[in-house]
Amino acid sequence: MVNRGVRLGGALLATLAMGLTGCTSLGKRAKGPFHFAGLYLQDRYEDLTEVVDLGLMITLKSGFALYTSVGSFTPVGGGYVDGYFFGIGGGQFLGIGHARFLHTRHYFIGGGLMLWGYEEYGWDVFDTEDMSTLRCLDTGAAALVLPPHPRPGTCPSWRNYVHAGNIGFIANANLFEALDFLFGWFGFDFCGDDGVPLGKWAWQTYDEADVNSFEFYEYHRGFESY
Repeated sequence: MVNRGVRLGGALLATLAMGLTGCTSLGKRAKGPFHFAGLYLQDRYEDLTEVVDLGLMITLKSGFALYTSVGSFTPVGGGYVDGYFFGIGGGQFLGIGHARFLHTRHYFIGGGLMLWGYEEYGWDVFDTEDMSTLRCLDTGAAALVLPPHPRPGTCPSWRNYVHAGNIGFIANANLFEALDFLFGWFGFDFCGDDGVPLGKWAWQTYDEADVNSFEFYEYHRGFESY
């Protein structure tokens, strides 16, 4: 009876996870068994290299950042950087994954005063004036339950940016991305980002996720003005 209950509970959790997070799009993208295997490994590589962002940031224009946020609950400090990232993060490692050599493009702007904050960042190909190409979220205890809501994978996270002039360091841990990587081996896609640059929630279309990003535009304008 106990084993039966465990199996039933497992089946219910799997059904719930599938409904909330969605499954991989491999079946639609693959053109054959070998292509399927290649895409499967590519998706796992991209998921793994989104779990942490760890490396060196070099900017052509002077920037500044002294920012940390633990679990997306305690944003403190602020910063703005837009340049070239050398390390692992954003779905690549030293350019491998973004078809670049040793580096990728990265942008971050944000800040917070513990109770509330805002983070906005982009990887590889993005337009700082097109919110649908960026990952945006407001942080702090209240912000995590009140709209607008971010794309999956952006929180909870532990973000750390230190930058002065043209050089800096990034050390981020993306906890939801870690779940996406682990469960991705079993066909789940928690972040809805297999085969696409930016993900969505299971109940959204990609167009709806893009439109939702523009709800952060007033925050974007406010931070950009500084």
